[in-house]
Amino acid sequence: MSQQINERWAFRSGWLDLIQEAQVEIAALPASWKARLVGGKEKFGYLRLTIEWHGRAGRDRIDVITERFRKRSRTVCEECGKPGRLRLGVSIAATRCDNHADFAAPFRADDGLIVDLPPIGGPIYADGSQGSYGQQKAPAS
Repeated sequence: MSQQINERWAFRSGWLDLIQEAQVEIAALPASWKARLVGGKEKFGYLRLTIEWHGRAGRDRIDVITERFRKRSRTVCEECGKPGRLRLGVSIAATRCDNHADFAAPFRADDGLIVDLPPIGGPIYADGSQGSYGQQKAPAS
């Protein structure tokens, strides 16, 4: 059974330009890959793209594309498309500009200290260090 369209595409209009840019980049891949963008959704405050393609040769290139757009989405307000940052609320992570930040309120104490929540590894902090999921970073002394 295939997923419903709304399950594959779940993000706000501020990221439409990113989706369109990804479409252009995917269309430029070798025709033999038959690559196509089949989904995009917000996950932990970033844009997660789903790309289908044929063959094994393209996996590294597809991974580079999805990671590049994931990282770019952390700097674009999902609501309006203006510059934004990852906002960490008590029960939500969202990339929003200052005008739309309240969406994630109330904020966690470490809001602004964590700049990325990559799918593997652990949170990345503003100082460039990487933590581990499930553990709080020790305060600087």
